Amino acid sequence: MSTRARYWLLQIPSWVLLILVLGFAHEWFDLPAWVGGLILVLWVVKDAILYPILKPGYETATKTGLERLVGLIGLAKQDLNPEGYVLVNGELWRAIADPPDKAIPRGADVKVNATDGMRLTVSEVADPDHR
Repeated sequence: MSTRARYWLLQIPSWVLLILVLGFAHEWFDLPAWVGGLILVLWVVKDAILYPILKPGYETATKTGLERLVGLIGLAKQDLNPEGYVLVNGELWRAIADPPDKAIPRGADVKVNATDGMRLTVSEVADPDHR
């Protein structure tokens, strides 16, 4: 289901509640029907205006935790032969070279390929102009 469809479907309960409240106000307080209709239209317009702001909260494909590191470029802080430490996104991480039989020298740029627990699997970036 798309993010837009999810957002609009989750707005339906608030619209139903608003219709019930407006119906009650019409019966008990003689609220004109056109005022109730205007309030309902303004409520839907408010939801449409807020959609771009709230859209990230309705997305399900958002990477969280260690998944967000996959694909980032880091710096080998020591020789990875096959394990060592890399600096990624300003944080020091334990890493293993991919493939494990190819050592990565200290100071080399590395790309995060995967995560395994709290350890990253990295490979050396061959292109010096990757940035």
